Amino acid sequence: MSVGTDDAWHAFLAQDRKPEQIHAPAALRRWIAALPVLRWDLGAAFAHEAGYATLTWWCGELGLRGRPEQVREMVDAAFRDLDFTRAPEGDAWTFYRQASGTLTEVALEGPRRWTGGRETACGLRVRWTVKAVTASPSPTVAEVLREFPWLADARVDRAPVDAVASLPTAEVSFGGTWSRYFTWTVTVGAADPASATRAPSAGALGADAPAEDPTLQSIDRALRDCGYVLQPGDEREYRRENSGSYAWLEGPDASRRITLRIQPES
Repeated sequence: MSVGTDDAWHAFLAQDRKPEQIHAPAALRRWIAALPVLRWDLGAAFAHEAGYATLTWWCGELGLRGRPEQVREMVDAAFRDLDFTRAPEGDAWTFYRQASGTLTEVALEGPRRWTGGRETACGLRVRWTVKAVTASPSPTVAEVLREFPWLADARVDRAPVDAVASLPTAEVSFGGTWSRYFTWTVTVGAADPASATRAPSAGALGADAPAEDPTLQSIDRALRDCGYVLQPGDEREYRRENSGSYAWLEGPDASRRITLRIQPES
């Protein structure tokens, strides 16, 4: 799953206030560079589902200059130049390419013409996924961040990351609209409740969270050690006073998964 960066991609991220450490496949970087981009949001994620690893980049809104028919022609041409195969007509607007042990799938929605504004433009929804074709065991969070350090956010305190570092990863993601509003999210497999060593202090966890769950206890303590305070009347949201930083702790769900989301700035 080869990803990287280059001077043009780095400059492109910088000019639109995106975190400049985010890497991407060469095909995605070339595709973006070939289009008349007006504005865009960005997110990236590693996930491990059903034994297979995937990397995904998404744009909730990729704004391109031009009328809908012009935008569609430009997008199709850019994919042809990259040797992607278009899904059969009548199916979703999707492109595929397989190479080097991976399958790339790009799903598009739109284009939707924007109203108002000084320029004629359209919006696309983009989901660019690279999936390994060989099964593998689920890596830990620490292993994911060692292999893909660009998925980390330096503004996130180490303690919550360390609290989940040894757990199997379902997903690690990093993204948002503007760089200062990006959210770092990790979903992990929770530890066995039988391994709990002590109950949390009164009020340490949400009322509907299993008090005996060791993973929730560990993450809760890490957040509190960093100055986060559970918000009154809210079982899931934490806030660090005078910083604009928020955290959300959810789970475990029916699959014993816990999700931690941290927005360093707001």
